[in-house]
Amino acid sequence: MIIYKYNVPIEVSFFDLALPLGAEILAFQTQDGLPKLWVLVDPEYIHEVTRHFTIRGTGDFFDYKKADSYIGTIQMSSYVWHLFETKE
Repeated sequence: MIIYKYNVPIEVSFFDLALPLGAEILAFQTQDGLPKLWVLVDPEYIHEVTRHFTIRGTGDFFDYKKADSYIGTIQMSSYVWHLFETKE
């Protein structure tokens, strides 16, 4: 197993990541002031799946019924962002 780091775009509400099958999200934090996602992956898996995410600021509306799981919250200056994995 190995831990990879992925950039998280905050300029869009929804984004996709191609992750190896079985990847486990470990953390959502900032590094050098930029949002990152740390993911535990098995480098032996060559099959990737597309996983869907939504990032919302505090006070932003979104359809929570489409959220599969809450990933985490970060604070960047005066903004607070919340990351969810979604069904689509």
